[in-house]
Amino acid sequence: MTLKIAMILQDIKVEYKLIQSDNLRDLSEIIEKIYQADDILGLKAIFTSEVAEIINYLHTEDSQYTPVVKQIMAEVQKNYKEDMNLKTLSYKYHMNASYLGQIFQKEAGCSFAQYLSNTKNGIAKDLILNTNMKINDIAKEVGYPDTSYFYRKFKQCYGVSPASLRNMKKY
Repeated sequence: MTLKIAMILQDIKVEYKLIQSDNLRDLSEIIEKIYQADDILGLKAIFTSEVAEIINYLHTEDSQYTPVVKQIMAEVQKNYKEDMNLKTLSYKYHMNASYLGQIFQKEAGCSFAQYLSNTKNGIAKDLILNTNMKINDIAKEVGYPDTSYFYRKFKQCYGVSPASLRNMKKY
C-alpha cells in the first residue's frame, strides 16, 4: 500500500510538472525512506511531509493560476498547432466548458480563444522576423490552415499584416 501511495504522489508530481523542485523527493528516494521507516508513524511522517511539500510548491509556484489553468496554458504552448477548443479541453479535464471558460478568463485576463490566438501570433511573429519562411507556410506552421484568416488574426493582434512586419524588418 505504501508503494502505491508513493507512486500516486509521483504521478501527481509528473502531472503538475513538479519533478524539477529541489524540496521534493523522487520516487526512488521515497521508496528508500519507506524501507528505512521503523513503524507506521514513520511511514505517516514520510507521506505527510511529501504531501505538505507538494501543496506548498503548488501554492508558491505561479500562484495566480489554478492547476487546471496552468495545465491548459502549458498544453496551448505545447500543442498550439492542433485544433483545440474549450469544449475538448473541458472534456479532458472533466469540467463544464462554461465554468472552465469563466475561470480561464478570470485568471488569464482573456478568453481561451484569445490566449490561443495570441500564442499562435507570437510564434508567427518570431518566425516572420527570424526566418525566411513564406507567410502561408508560417500560417500552416502555427496552426492556421487558412492564410487569409491568419492575416486577419495577425493584423488584429499586432495592427500590421505579416507581410508588412517582414518589410519593416528590412529597415
